[in-house]
Amino acid sequence: MMKTPIALIAAAWLTCPNALPDKIICDFATTPPEVIFTSLSPDKQLIVPESGGPKTFAVKGYAILRSKDKIPIEPQKTYLLQGEFKSDGAYPSNLYLGFELFDENGTVIQAHEINPIPGTETILAAPCAPDDTILKLSDCEKWNITSTMELAGYVAYDVDDTGKYPDLPYRKCIGRGIETKKQNGATWDLTMKSKCGIALPAGTKVRAQCGGGYMYTAAAGVKVPTAWTTYEGYACGVSDFGVTADKFWRGTKSVKIYLLANYNQQKEWGLSMKNIKLTESSKAPPKKKTPKKKK
Repeated sequence: MMKTPIALIAAAWLTCPNALPDKIICDFATTPPEVIFTSLSPDKQLIVPESGGPKTFAVKGYAILRSKDKIPIEPQKTYLLQGEFKSDGAYPSNLYLGFELFDENGTVIQAHEINPIPGTETILAAPCAPDDTILKLSDCEKWNITSTMELAGYVAYDVDDTGKYPDLPYRKCIGRGIETKKQNGATWDLTMKSKCGIALPAGTKVRAQCGGGYMYTAAAGVKVPTAWTTYEGYACGVSDFGVTADKFWRGTKSVKIYLLANYNQQKEWGLSMKNIKLTESSKAPPKKKTPKKKK
């Protein structure tokens, strides 16, 4: 019998993402999800038919579902999140399917904590008091006040200003929502929607950070047809910074499957789902296709 050289075995282990068969680590068929938000009464929200075959869940109206327990993950491995869905209502349902992420202490990692805005590093030009809503910054030119910043923009303080972001996830943030910026002589006035909440001296290093939802690996705002349709996505590795869908956010040690069903829709919208599971995959994530430039 021909033997495989040890060197080739070692090479296979180095090049294969997991070097082990696929392993299901969470399956809603055996561990039903919990309802953490519902626009209707909770007892009518999650319907579990008693018929045989794959366990199917049905949801009427907008609801947020997630797996009950935190699932430990190793970000260097490859994970496949997938599920089958179909719309039951008069109109296509909006679906988001991804992860809620947790750090080593079991604390949720929020999007703004890993989403610094490059080039916004500056300093306070004057002290701020807890009741202040206007910060005086030495430079604010690169603070682009978008609609997302107006809703979920933050000012991070005592930050590392190298632009390499070794401090993520970063939670020393003030304000939620940045309204305006205005140059005022040699400095800038930055107006926040909420009070500063803390006293900070002049010279404090600050930067902009911005929220942006969850890690939607398998589906992000898709319109689900009335026929059963599979949605899936791979996650592997750790992102340097930013709200990514295919790489885990910095500091991630565990996750919960996170699902928005009939997002921002009323009871006329219905969504059925089955075979929702998270698998540790032996396959490498598919490479992203680079769009061809038009001539």
